[in-house]
Amino acid sequence: IVHDLKNPLTSISMAAGIFLSGDAGTITEEQKKLLTTIKNNSKKMTNLIMDLLDIRRMEENRMELNKTTFKVQDLLENLEWMKDTALHEQKKMQFSAGSNIIINADLNILTRICENLLSNALKHTPKGGHIELIISQDDKRTLFEVKDTGEGIPEKYLDRIFDSFFKVTDQQLKTKLDTGLGLAFCKMAVEAHGGNIKVESHLGKGSRFFVTIPK
Repeated sequence: IVHDLKNPLTSISMAAGIFLSGDAGTITEEQKKLLTTIKNNSKKMTNLIMDLLDIRRMEENRMELNKTTFKVQDLLENLEWMKDTALHEQKKMQFSAGSNIIINADLNILTRICENLLSNALKHTPKGGHIELIISQDDKRTLFEVKDTGEGIPEKYLDRIFDSFFKVTDQQLKTKLDTGLGLAFCKMAVEAHGGNIKVESHLGKGSRFFVTIPK
């Protein structure tokens, strides 16, 4: 079923992309906004489907990484569409990375790790909030930090947010957490790279996710 869902989503995204490129004729600014929403949400749904597939593969030890060496700019280009989503939701998203960073990893998987962390930050950050991706590197590792000015996570739930379909409504703290599959995929995919992921959070102030992978 999951495999069968991929093809129509790909067609939807491609059709929206053709309109946005102008190859199917001139479009208005309002149409451009709507088509961008279609294209970006198709991408989100495709990522969810791939998370389902890859989590299953990793659970069965069938996940094969296609590691290559690439510049950090290649990764950031893959993430540019996320800024459009943030702008549409009246939030600010910013990327910061050293220009000489070289990464050895599975570019597709690493892109989806960052997309999931950024999507999670967007979901839990109110209008007018700020999300930032910071990438740095030392002699041994590459560090990815995603921080937001969102609602934050209660400390007692920090150990559980990487569980598949983790969801909780805390009436006392007026907090709703719904992490679906995104963070579960991130944890498994990061560990498949020999890295680790952790989170720091403060209620009402926001969260910071840290991902490290060997250089």
